[in-house]
Amino acid sequence: MTEPAVYSEIKDTILWVYLNRPARLNALNQDLVNGLRKELQDHRDNSDVRVVVFRGIGKAFCSGADLKERKDMSEADTEEFVNLLRKTFFYIFKYPKPTIACINGFAYGGGLELAMACDLRVSVESTMIGLTETSLGIIPGAGGTQYLSHLLGLAKAKEMIFCATKMEAIEALHFGLINKLYTKESLDEKTQFLGKKIARNAPLAVQAAKKALNSGFKDFMEKGLKTEGKSYGTVLSSEDRIEGLNAFKEKRTPRFRGK
Repeated sequence: MTEPAVYSEIKDTILWVYLNRPARLNALNQDLVNGLRKELQDHRDNSDVRVVVFRGIGKAFCSGADLKERKDMSEADTEEFVNLLRKTFFYIFKYPKPTIACINGFAYGGGLELAMACDLRVSVESTMIGLTETSLGIIPGAGGTQYLSHLLGLAKAKEMIFCATKMEAIEALHFGLINKLYTKESLDEKTQFLGKKIARNAPLAVQAAKKALNSGFKDFMEKGLKTEGKSYGTVLSSEDRIEGLNAFKEKRTPRFRGK
C-alpha cells in the first residue's frame, strides 16, 4: 500500500501535519500540496485544534518543487502547478488558526515558501534554508518574493534571491526569519511546548490578533502575488529554465545564456 504524501495527528490541541515523501526529501508534488490543503480544510472548524504545526518526515523539511517531476511537465502544466502552490501557501497564510513551521532539516525553494507562509518558524540548529530558484533559471513563484521581503526587508531579500543564497539557520535567526533554534533531539518537544503556550490563550483572541496583524500585509500580498505570477511567466519559456532543469538532472553547473 502506498504511503500518503501527507498525514496528521492531534497532540493535545496541536495538529501536526507531516510532509511524507522522505525518499524525495519531501519535494512538492500535486499529491503533497493537495494533501496539505485537505488537512487544513478538514480541521478548520475543529474547536479541538488551536494550533497547526508542519513538519517533514526524514532528514529534510522540504527540498522545494519536485524538479524530476517538473522536467516532464509542459509549460502550461508547470504554470498551473506553480499557481496551485501559490494559492495553497496563501491559504496557509490566511488560515485562521496559528501555524508553525517545524523545520527539521533543510528548506529550499517551495519548502521555505511554505515555512514563510506560516506565522512562526522554528528550526534545528544545523540546517540550511534558501530561495535558490535563480540558480535554476526561474524565480520564487509561490509567494517567496513577497514573504521574504516582508520578513527580511527589501535589500536583504534581494541579496538572498539574486545570489540564490543558502543561509545557515543561525543567520536566519539573527535576521528574524526563524523565531527559535532547537537541537535535533529537542525539536519536537520544544515545538509542542511553543504550540501549547499559544493554545492556552483565548482562541478567538489569538485568531483576531492574527487577522489584525496580517491585515495590511494581506492586501499587499494579493497585489504582489499577481505580479510575481506574471514575472514567473516571463522566465517559464526561457532556454535558461530548461538548461537549469537539465543541469539539475545531470548534476552539473548550469550554463546560462540569458535567453
